[in-house]
Amino acid sequence: MRNTLSSSRPLLFSFVLVLTILTSPALVNAAWYCAQGNNSVIQNPDATDALQYLGWGPDFDAKSSSKNWVHLPIPGPGDTDRGARYIRIRIYTGSVDAWFSEVHVYNGVNKIYTTTGSWSDGYKTIEIDLGSVKKFDRGLSVSLRLLAGVEPMSHRVIIQGACANFVNIK
Repeated sequence: MRNTLSSSRPLLFSFVLVLTILTSPALVNAAWYCAQGNNSVIQNPDATDALQYLGWGPDFDAKSSSKNWVHLPIPGPGDTDRGARYIRIRIYTGSVDAWFSEVHVYNGVNKIYTTTGSWSDGYKTIEIDLGSVKKFDRGLSVSLRLLAGVEPMSHRVIIQGACANFVNIK
């Protein structure tokens, strides 16, 4: 007759392994903090047409040949034991003639990261790797530089939101 204890060892080992993985501090304390686009602030609303704030964010047309910034705060855990390395921003432009060209990341008044690109023509997710985990002990925000050309194309813009993945620093 087979020993019941020896036949249950693989099951017990699997249970302990899964429990250890699921309760490890690195995984338990990692969390995406997100803000909907309706928290956005458009720096120069006079450079927009048909601006409306909807439940999920602003929807507007950038005026031809305009330059603007959209600022979006992202909530965080409010402690100094966690920081973020990855940020995602979800935006939309109606054509290639309205585009986001820069993203700045701030810790309070301190700009800690800048990247450039050309995000346009439909829904885009801008993914930012800050290179290492950064503390945001003064508040996290992102600023997006918006440019519009002069072509007779759509300059519609939608800001859906932004998220940051906070993890333990230690």
